[in-house]
Amino acid sequence: MLRVICCDIIEACVLVIKTHASFYVYRKDNRVNMMLRHGFGIMPEDPRPGIQYEEYEPDKYNCIFVEDESLLPILDELKEMKCYWHSINRQEKGLAYHGVSLIPPESLELFERIVSEKDNMKELKNMISQAESGQKYIIHFGV
Repeated sequence: MLRVICCDIIEACVLVIKTHASFYVYRKDNRVNMMLRHGFGIMPEDPRPGIQYEEYEPDKYNCIFVEDESLLPILDELKEMKCYWHSINRQEKGLAYHGVSLIPPESLELFERIVSEKDNMKELKNMISQAESGQKYIIHFGV
């Protein structure tokens, strides 16, 4: 998706290019900013054994996005959380930073506790609570 945004206030024309979980912002003054984001969504059905979850499908899971800067401070704490990387057949600890993580219902209590300590993650905390009450997996799309 390409979007050109012009704003009289800053007198700069900005081109935003959305790729995977990142936004590249090209400004008229030739400065480039890259905003990395992680996507999180509730899976309507449990992941099935043998299926690889490698496609970037944020719309399918109604993902919310968390900036990488917000997630970086809690990554070490999240390394204790049981997850699956790309498939229910590959159990790991922590998020697949550059890939797809499947967060099982039994890990959501820890995930919620870690996220609750951060003021800028209320939307993610609400999603975790919703998934926990429905015993649903959360899918994470890394940067």
